[in-house]
Amino acid sequence: MTGVQTCALPICFPVTINVTLKTNEYAIIGAVRNIVMTNFGERRFTPKFGGDVLSQLFEPLDDMTALNIKQEIITSISNYEPRVKIDVVDVVPNFSNDGFDVTIRFYLLNSIRPITTALFLQRLR
Repeated sequence: MTGVQTCALPICFPVTINVTLKTNEYAIIGAVRNIVMTNFGERRFTPKFGGDVLSQLFEPLDDMTALNIKQEIITSISNYEPRVKIDVVDVVPNFSNDGFDVTIRFYLLNSIRPITTALFLQRLR
């Protein structure tokens, strides 16, 4: 299958059997994002898994909701990601885009270098 092209309109993508795996901090960043973006009840046999922050997006866009989202993020990452130690979680209301800017800085347990990931939480209609 190597070298075969799949064309859709003017864009062609090579079809390969190679799958790239996320390793090291990229895998943990993905895990942290998945925890934050998962609502309660989305995982069938672990109904309390996740941050459930998306349910907070239908609350008023203010500092109190930002504080609630921050607490949910800290609690969920502490409960479900044992490979990290949270340093800073910033949640700031973004009034112009009707959502919240989230910045999470954490350390891997075996590293002294901080890792930062940023999210934009916005409710979907």
